Parts: sequence; structure tokens; C-alpha cells
Amino acid sequence: MAISASGVWEVRTTGSDSYGGVFDTGVTGYGTDYTQQNAPILALTDVVTTSASATVTSVTGGFTSAMIGNGFNIAGTMYVITAVASTTSVTVDRAVTTGATAQVGNVGGACASPGYVSGQYTATIGNIIWIKAGTYNITSATPGISGGTFNQITLSADIIGYNVTRGDSPLPTSGNQPDLVVSAGINTTILEPGTSGTINFIKIDGTLATTGTAIYINFGNCVSISFCESILPSTNTGINIYGFSMGCYAHGGGGIGFKNTSTWSVAQGITSTNAIGFSSQASHCIAVGCYYGFEGQSDSCIAYNGNYGFANAHCINCYAEGCTLKGFSSSEKGSPLINCASFNTTNAWVGPMVNFQTLTVSGVVNAAGNNFAPASSGKLVNTAFSTLFGLSTSVSMDIGVFTLSGTGGVRGPLDHGPVRP
Repeated sequence: MAISASGVWEVRTTGSDSYGGVFDTGVTGYGTDYTQQNAPILALTDVVTTSASATVTSVTGGFTSAMIGNGFNIAGTMYVITAVASTTSVTVDRAVTTGATAQVGNVGGACASPGYVSGQYTATIGNIIWIKAGTYNITSATPGISGGTFNQITLSADIIGYNVTRGDSPLPTSGNQPDLVVSAGINTTILEPGTSGTINFIKIDGTLATTGTAIYINFGNCVSISFCESILPSTNTGINIYGFSMGCYAHGGGGIGFKNTSTWSVAQGITSTNAIGFSSQASHCIAVGCYYGFEGQSDSCIAYNGNYGFANAHCINCYAEGCTLKGFSSSEKGSPLINCASFNTTNAWVGPMVNFQTLTVSGVVNAAGNNFAPASSGKLVNTAFSTLFGLSTSVSMDIGVFTLSGTGGVRGPLDHGPVRP
């Protein structure tokens, strides 16, 4: 037996990687979750283990049935209590490989680093790792150790940040997300929970990672990345966020802002010749200052103040402004450009174009101020697109990330994106 897929971990800056920061409701007769606290519920210094046995004892003791399902960290290795025989004896989830006496053992209490957790969980799919707001220093490129990276591509977990209470969903740029600060010289994947895992509400600050070529530094290749934030300096040519992204904000860096599919996301300040803000399919995304804002299928996206806005794939409902080379550029004759618009940029699109607008004024309220709502002049409101699909012209099929419905600049229920006007 191992820590099962129902295991839920807690990481806090006030915790310790010597604490028992996992609670598993998959254990029969599980008791009280003691992980959501800064200190262990039971701290021992006389833990005794026997090789090839799952029985653990302590003369001091203090075990209770309420501890069943809680993590029991014995000398740095995490176990889960599955049964309590007495106040001085428990059974853990698997046999201990080495027998020893006078060991430190802690039941409950939060862990202190995502890296340590990634080296302890063993489920193939389903674990949840909650990370509370605070600063976590990534001081080693080695995965699975305290202060190291979280790299478990063969396993899976959902990593979820929170501010005060689990599930309170702190948004990018709010300052309320857990902040993983990458030390200088570390240019590798910081978070990668596996191909069935997700990452939500996390910030990674790679400002000190001043070097790196074709090495992504941040989120890795997992199922989805939601409402995360990433920072890289312009001298690093790595990838900010790699994976299907929703509501994310990537800024800085000389490489790629978002790689692979992206939804409701922002890439800012990506200026290198090889930089791509988004690639593959992107929906409701904003790329700011990227060499390539979007390279792939794009739906309801905005590219602002980069070199190339949209390149080499079909675009629907997209807007480019201030791109120094080309707003829309494609050499693929089969790629359609439908219900799109541009301002202050040239275009070189060879595929079919339907309902394309070349604007004489900006179509958004204040792009330089990150206000990408459609301007009240209505230049990005395209009723022709509604007619094209047989909809009433009162249905607002606006170009770009945000929907403008009604009058007076009122935004409608379809508004998306982390940049709020």
C-alpha cells in the first residue's frame, strides 16, 4: 500500500518538511485532518521502527484514533497512519525498510516546500497539494527535496494555491498567490505534476534566472494551468508557461510566454527573436510585447505591442494593435481569418479573410494601460459576424477577449481574461 490518490497535502511557509503534512480520507476509519495547522499534533523523539514491518512504536506515545489517515513523518520519510493499536503503537501504510530507534517523528502539521512533497507522494493520479500564500524559495534544481523543484512527470497531482482559506482562488497580479521564487542559476522546470495533473493559482518569480536557452522554467507539461502568474527576465529565453493555460499572466523573458494550448491568458514583454507568446490553440488570451504573440489557432485573442501578432494558423475574433512587423501574418493559404481587426500595424495574410476590419483608431479603451475592453466607439463590435451565423444583430459577437453588450461601455456576461478594465 502507498499514499493513495485521495491523499491531500498542505504546504505553508510556517510548516516544516519534518512534519506529517498529508491527510488521506482513503484510509478506513480516518479521523481528524491535522495538516491545516502550523505545528504537528504529536511530536516525538523516541520513534522505533523495525525493518520490513509496518508497526511503529514510541514509549512516550500519545497516539489516538483521531490520527488515523494523517501523515506520520519519521526521520524525513512520510507515512500514513492506518490503524492505532494503543497510545504507544500504530500501523502505517507500508513496511519500513530500515529499523532504528530514537527517531524524530511528527504527526500532522503542514509541510514547508512543494519540492519535498513531490518526493514523497506515490499515487499515480489524484493527489491534491494545497499551497498557502507566502514566499517559497526554490534553491535547488533537484526535484523531490526540500527547496527543490516539483517534477513528477510519471505521476500526477493537482497543485492549488490559496490565500487564507482553501478554495479562495487568488488571481494573478493580486499579490495573494503563493510565490515560488527561483534562485539564480536554476533553469529547469519548476512545477510539473505529470500529464494528468493541473496547476492553479500559483505565481513563479524567475527574475533571478538571468540565463537559459530553450529551457522552460515554469509550469511544465501538464493537463491544464489555471490563473497562474509567471515572471522571467528579458535575458532568459526559456518558456514561461507550458501547457493548456486558462486565466494566466506571463510577463518578461526573452523566450516563449505561453507554449501549447492557452485560454484566457496574458503574455507580456516577450521580445526575443524566437519568442512565442502562445502556440497551438489559444482562446480569450492577451499577448503584450511578444515577438510572436500567437502562433497557432486563435479564438477571441488580442496581440499588442509585439513584433508579430498572429502567425500561421486560423484566427477567429482576434485583434492586433501596434505590432511592429505584422499584425496578422500567414503563408498558409488554407488558414482563414474570420471576424478579426487590426490597428497601427500591417498585415500579410494569404488565406481567406471574412469580415476583416482595418481600424483608423484603437479598438480598445487603453491598451498601454492594460485596459483591453472594447472602446465605446464600438469599432470591435461586429454585427456582421452575428448575421453570418444567423444570430440577431443584438447579439454582441465582439472582437477580442472582452464582450461589450448594451450601451455606454457596459461589459456583458461573456467577459473573460485576467486583465480587467
